[in-house]
Amino acid sequence: MPESSRFVLRWRQEGRRTDQGVYIIALSAVRRYSAGMNSDDLSKQQAEQLLAKVWPMLRYVKRLKDRMEKRAFPKDDELYRLVARTHDDLHHLSVTLHYLTCDGVGRQSRQ
Repeated sequence: MPESSRFVLRWRQEGRRTDQGVYIIALSAVRRYSAGMNSDDLSKQQAEQLLAKVWPMLRYVKRLKDRMEKRAFPKDDELYRLVARTHDDLHHLSVTLHYLTCDGVGRQSRQ
């Protein structure tokens, strides 16, 4: 296991919440994934796996938003606005991931 991974593991186990720990975790993540990647690099299978994780979150937030509307939360309530924005963002993410799983939808065929 790389040294940075061992440190992250120790940091999580000890439960320390210091700025230094957060900074070191961020640096180790950069070191581990320094090659760079974007959505064009995802395979269809990876997009499908991500989508399978996003759907339950989207359904939960949708139910929460619906409950808030039934309870007559005002549209300008901060919590309602955050939930509505989260729903919109998760929906947008799910649609984008869905399109990444499709062939011939604005992109070259994926494997």
